[in-house]
Amino acid sequence: MSDMRLIDADKLILHLNDYALQKSPSDVESAGDRKVSRAVYKAITDCIRAVDEQPTAFDLDKVMEQLEDRSALARPVGWSKAYEIIMLKDAIEIVKGGGVE
Repeated sequence: MSDMRLIDADKLILHLNDYALQKSPSDVESAGDRKVSRAVYKAITDCIRAVDEQPTAFDLDKVMEQLEDRSALARPVGWSKAYEIIMLKDAIEIVKGGGVE
């Protein structure tokens, strides 16, 4: 999992969608060019569908919820205020999990 790279799937889909619109078949193209344009357009829309179908790799809301659930209110000796704290190993485990099962 350390080699995983997180991307913004919504931005990628917007980019692919813009590209698909540029490559969509046109009535002014020759039949051969239209065939190529249809194939390119289909390939791009297939990529969009594939990106859309991928599971979420990191869910910030769920990570934050898990951090809050595992934290505790504590006031260390000599401190005037209480703070939410969490064990480092627990925080690392939650962040590495990405909030997804």
